[in-house]
Amino acid sequence: MRNRSHNPQRGQTIIVALIVLGLLLILGLVFLGIINNSIQGSARQQTRSVANDLAEAGVRYAHSQLLRSPEGADWRGATTPPTPAFLHFFEDR
Repeated sequence: MRNRSHNPQRGQTIIVALIVLGLLLILGLVFLGIINNSIQGSARQQTRSVANDLAEAGVRYAHSQLLRSPEGADWRGATTPPTPAFLHFFEDR
């Protein structure tokens, strides 16, 4: 039988490698969290932008009707029921 000498650096290398691997895992999870928050913020901004564009289009339409329609200042927009897709959009939230 050979006499094996115990090398303490061998165990230290494994421990250091595991610590570095754990730190990289934590860093990766933090990075994924940041990306997830960025994607959600982007989706909220897009929804906000679409809502703003639609509201502005409605105001411009009403303004043009008040200026150019035969009824003039007596013009009243017709009310329309909301579409199922519109209702479904707000039920999911």
